[in-house]
Amino acid sequence: MKLNLVSETDLTRPEMDNIKLRLSRVEAKEISTVTLGAIPNSLLTAKGDLIVASAASTPARYGVVAPAAGLLNVLGVANAEDTPTYKALFDTTAASAVSLAAGTAGTQLVAARRDHTHLVTASSAPGAAAAILATDASGHTSVISLGIGASPSSVQKLYIAGTASGTSPIAMQFATAMTATGSGAVPVVYVKPTVTINSGVSVSWFAGFNVDDIPITNNGTLTYAYGLRIKNPVISGNAATYSYAAYFLGAVAVEGSLVVSPENDTQIPTLSDGVGVDVKGKLLRLRESKTPASATATGNVGEICWDASYIYVCTASNTWERAALASW
Repeated sequence: MKLNLVSETDLTRPEMDNIKLRLSRVEAKEISTVTLGAIPNSLLTAKGDLIVASAASTPARYGVVAPAAGLLNVLGVANAEDTPTYKALFDTTAASAVSLAAGTAGTQLVAARRDHTHLVTASSAPGAAAAILATDASGHTSVISLGIGASPSSVQKLYIAGTASGTSPIAMQFATAMTATGSGAVPVVYVKPTVTINSGVSVSWFAGFNVDDIPITNNGTLTYAYGLRIKNPVISGNAATYSYAAYFLGAVAVEGSLVVSPENDTQIPTLSDGVGVDVKGKLLRLRESKTPASATATGNVGEICWDASYIYVCTASNTWERAALASW
């Protein structure tokens, strides 16, 4: 075939299309001659037909396989196959839920759509195991129990373990900025559980807040050791009517010595038998007066009270003695 080189501007559109068609036929014939030989027209019966080799130099028709709506087939070859076939790129299987288990590579040969979603098991108050916590519309969440550093036992609601080290290690700290916007109380920590002791159960003691024996291994210098240390509030702006380091509404029982002293007092309290009350101050005040009804009125050993005329001391069970008060 002889070709004369001309410019596209010298040809009409039909002439250009005719040349392109002839060239495509030449190219197709060349490919078929090299790979499959002559391809009979009888193999090409529908639009989209493909010619594949069913055996050496043996052409065969492979028709288009259209998937269901919303799906896509691609021509591909899987492991151990020698002939390409149409395979589903997607299917209608929903994506699996997100798992908290270890990740796996997977074995499926079907791709995921880019707009697919996964179910996440989440709750602001989960009851199922391995649920991912989420907040509710108010930003709140709740858990049945919480372990920090270790798992809580069946009887623990909050368990903090692990190791805290440093210049001033702290196991737990509250640093919440609190603002009172109405009348009422402002407790930083509010403890009000509901406690029920079943019939026939013997409970040795109950404490709303318990500080147990704290083992301290002191290989350095330790000046003060406190089971519980409470300082006076630091108040700016308007002064408070009353300000206390601690305030007890009810009886206070002390097992051991009770020391009342200013902060960082360097004097070590001395008590004759090691147990008692040591007050680093100049006054001991009993706000209310009390007059025993008689010398044999109900009383416990060691109780002290006063009225305008006497100081009374209970020296034995239901036995009161008194000393008269006189001006001077």
